[in-house]
Amino acid sequence: MAIIAQIIIVMFMVGLGVLIFRYTKFELKTQTITTVAMLILIAIALGTRYLTISLPFFGPESFEIKFDTIPIMFTGILFGPGWGFIAGLLTDLLQLVFSGVSFPFFGFTLNLVLTGVISGFIFSPKNKLSAQTMTFLTQTFISLLSVIAIMFITMNDTIQLNNEPFHINTPLKITSSLIIFGLALLLIIYLYRKQNNIEDHQERYFVSRFSTIVVLCEIFIQMILTSLWLSIMFEVPWIIYMIPRIIEAILMIFIYVLIGQLLYRLIFKRLLRHPQEQG
Repeated sequence: MAIIAQIIIVMFMVGLGVLIFRYTKFELKTQTITTVAMLILIAIALGTRYLTISLPFFGPESFEIKFDTIPIMFTGILFGPGWGFIAGLLTDLLQLVFSGVSFPFFGFTLNLVLTGVISGFIFSPKNKLSAQTMTFLTQTFISLLSVIAIMFITMNDTIQLNNEPFHINTPLKITSSLIIFGLALLLIIYLYRKQNNIEDHQERYFVSRFSTIVVLCEIFIQMILTSLWLSIMFEVPWIIYMIPRIIEAILMIFIYVLIGQLLYRLIFKRLLRHPQEQG
């Protein structure tokens, strides 16, 4: 199963790369190459085990919190999906070389590649959606996430954990549902207030799109794909990994948006211009 999955993943990445480099703008400039190389080095450093929080719930390193995706996001934001693809690919491959992993799983390579690609497309000049529309889409994704999570918890009485049944009683269902609902509501209010409290038009533009990137990456990459890869690797039911990652995703969205806005103000504001200003 794992070997077949590896082959499919590699074939998908090759096809994705062909499409991106064929149909999107890709420029080779000295400054671009230098900046991308620097961001890749930062991503590699942030991905080391010394800066990673590992919680082995269902297998070695089955649940990790790390920040190596942030430089990959900014690579896609600044230079487009092509460079985002390259940054994600090289970051993971170099991390594998430095860590000495004997049997890599390329699903995690795909995760970083998709992170860079999604970031590039969200910040593409062809994306004409307003900041308000992007914020609305972000809030919609968060709402759907919380609804699906609560439905799963309330509709299942038993899940299989290490081939043993684990019963979800009514108090646990109620508590889990309230926590998820409360965190999702706080996150929606937080993003809404942050959007309305930013006076600078360019910063509002950045925060709205960066929030969308973070939400998409947390839901579709960290929650769904990472859970699937770990399920294949450790032969644990896929849905088992989803439960802790639902809460983790909501918390990480808070953290990532704060970090992204701070980095924008300190470093990237002069590098990133609104598409309408690029003429």
